[in-house]
Formats: sequence, C-alpha cells, structure tokens
Amino acid sequence: MQQMLGELYEDKKARDAASSSKTSNKDKGKGKTDKPPSPPSSPSSSSSSSSSSSSLESETEKKPKKTSLLKLDVKFELPIYDGEMNPEKLNNWIKHLEVSCCIQNISNDKTKIQLDTLKMGGTTLIWWEIKTQIDVKRKGKVISSWSKFLKALRKQLYPLG
Repeated sequence: MQQMLGELYEDKKARDAASSSKTSNKDKGKGKTDKPPSPPSSPSSSSSSSSSSSSLESETEKKPKKTSLLKLDVKFELPIYDGEMNPEKLNNWIKHLEVSCCIQNISNDKTKIQLDTLKMGGTTLIWWEIKTQIDVKRKGKVISSWSKFLKALRKQLYPLG
C-alpha cells in the first residue's frame, strides 16, 4: 500500500517536473519581449508564434482533464476496527474501507484485503492473524477474495442472535 502510494507520488512529481520543464523550454524559445502565455480565450500578440499559440491552447485545454483525474491531495484517516461486536460499527467500517479503495482506484481483491488488515486492531487483528495461520496450514493460502474476506469477517464479528 505504501509502495503504491509512493509510486503515485513519484509519478505525479515526474509529471509536474515535465510540465514545468515544457513551460520553461517554451519560454526560452520566445523573445525576451514576449509576455507569458495568455489564457486560451485571448490570442497571443506575437504573430510569429501563432502556430505555437494554437498548440499551447490545445495543451491548456487538455491539461485540466489530466490533472483533475489524478488530484489526490486529500488526506483522510480510516478508522481502526477493534472487534467490537456491533454490526452497525462493523458495516460502517467496511463502507469506509470500500470508499477509500474506490477513491484510490484499488480494485484488486488482495490489495483491498491488505489495506483493510492495516486498519484492524485489538481482537480483530488477533483473529485475523490466527485465521491466516490456520488457513495457510490447512489450505496453503490466505483468503484472497473480497467477498470471502467479508463473509469471514462478518461471521466472526457479528454478534450471535
């Protein structure tokens, strides 16, 4: 999870650096009397850069679409579930985790399960550690299906009755 977030951060940093270097390279190619690029609604005053002005306009139009899809500067804390036998709290915790996975574009079941186990505490974490050890001994693997994970979680943590 941290590796994935680190990769996203590095990728965004590289794009930002590339974007700023393109801007500085365009500025170097222009004369010193030229003004900085104007918004797409007002054309550039220089006639020699009319073709670069139109390409700049198309780049400017495309750029917001790219950055708006990758803007994940929102920080949020996911709650830690400690195993309280309360179905409402368990369901809310699961919903928080599912929304988090959706926001971060995590669709791989194994990755979702790993993220969720990072947010387990108390008896939930102890239960999960024991369950994974037993599953490895019996089946040679740990649950890797999201639906099976939720089923096992609810079976263990829903109160009887």
